[in-house]
Amino acid sequence: MNSLPKDVLVLMYQQLLESFEILKTQNTELMQKLTNIEEALAVNKGKLYGRKTEKSDSIPGQMAIDFEHFCIVNESELLVEELGSKEPTAEEVIVKRPKHYKSKKENLSNVPREIIPAIELTEEELKDLFPNGYKRLPDETYTEVEMRPATFLAKEYHVAVYASVPDKNGNVEFARGPRRGRLFGSDSIASSTLVSGIINGKYGNANPLNRLSTAFLANDINLSPQDMAGWCIKAADRYFQPLYELMHAHMLDESKLIHADESFFKVTEDLKVRGKNAKSYMWLYHSDTRYGCHPVFLYEYSPTRSSENPDRFLKGYSGILLTDGYQAYHKLANENPDKLTVAGCWAHCLRRYSNLIKAVSAQRAKGTVAKEAHDRIDAIYHVDNMYKELPPKERQKMRQKNVKPLVDAFFEYLKNVSPAIDKSSETGKAVAYSLNQEQYLREFLNNGIIPLDNNDALCSGYFYPHLLSRCA
Repeated sequence: MNSLPKDVLVLMYQQLLESFEILKTQNTELMQKLTNIEEALAVNKGKLYGRKTEKSDSIPGQMAIDFEHFCIVNESELLVEELGSKEPTAEEVIVKRPKHYKSKKENLSNVPREIIPAIELTEEELKDLFPNGYKRLPDETYTEVEMRPATFLAKEYHVAVYASVPDKNGNVEFARGPRRGRLFGSDSIASSTLVSGIINGKYGNANPLNRLSTAFLANDINLSPQDMAGWCIKAADRYFQPLYELMHAHMLDESKLIHADESFFKVTEDLKVRGKNAKSYMWLYHSDTRYGCHPVFLYEYSPTRSSENPDRFLKGYSGILLTDGYQAYHKLANENPDKLTVAGCWAHCLRRYSNLIKAVSAQRAKGTVAKEAHDRIDAIYHVDNMYKELPPKERQKMRQKNVKPLVDAFFEYLKNVSPAIDKSSETGKAVAYSLNQEQYLREFLNNGIIPLDNNDALCSGYFYPHLLSRCA
């Protein structure tokens, strides 16, 4: 080294510095990638094994109807193992709706009651126990709840038939009395109570029709699953479809705001045609009395997630649409700016940061962007809920005064930290989602009837897309 010229040594030193900087940059990039992978793994682990009420798969923040993992065989064992078991009292079992706590007498007021007389002691036994005499006190009582399986009754209806006295030519005229209305025509044995029981068992209690058929057979009623399926379809076409259309028209005409959401699930026939990964969708639209319309939940099935679905369903609607960040709804609003306004869902925004916090634990999340963003959204919810019961105009005024500064600060914070965050990380994706949805997330500040989130659609009856569903 001592023999090398000075300019060569300087050149070698510069090359070493450049190599060091390159290695330093590469190391930083690799460490960032490793951090992103660890973060993504933690979030996915939380989705798979963490406690949750919603399931997501490939669509961030999107709910799914999970028909593949319902526990059928050992459901009872798992429930007891996870939640424990204790012997319920009669008052806990028999509850009059709505489910507010009431006295024992009120809880049992609508339940048929049978009084079982006391088993009395004989006079001889009483004399032995009370030689100096006794008096009868009020009976001690206790209650047991008895279950009586469903019963079936074959009702034979008679129709009056009349014949005239033969005329001089021997001709006879006949007449019949009026017939009672039949559910599916003169050849069907189906009654309204039978079909409604099948519908409730199949769609309300999620029992397969072959299982209902077996249960009916135990009561000496032999109904095939095919017969019951046919009745369900006829009931939907003949009775529920007109009701669906009426409710749909009423929603579009009367409601100032409609909740909308879509959920994917797998349909056997679609899998056969489109492959094992094919997804079908159930679209939900919901109105409420707060928006000037009767509470309505309408479901519409579609094999795709195309924007044509909400476009067709909402044709002619003028008002507010409260949704997640799916672009199809925004496209619809952009095409009808004078009629349709889209408001964003803060719950979807919050969930992305919640998932990050749950993935690394609350303790480790302290000081992170996810925790700060989560806490800021919590503050927005807390203040806004203070004005929940106010009339819309008053609520809007208070939102502008006390909630808007929190919203402004939230987006200002994200814009300041965004440049320093790797866009490919889970945190970066959450921040990008929030900033991309800013226009729609701010919309609730402009109208007092708009709730902060779409939870009315996500939580209320969402997993019961049964008879008021329309197949496209």
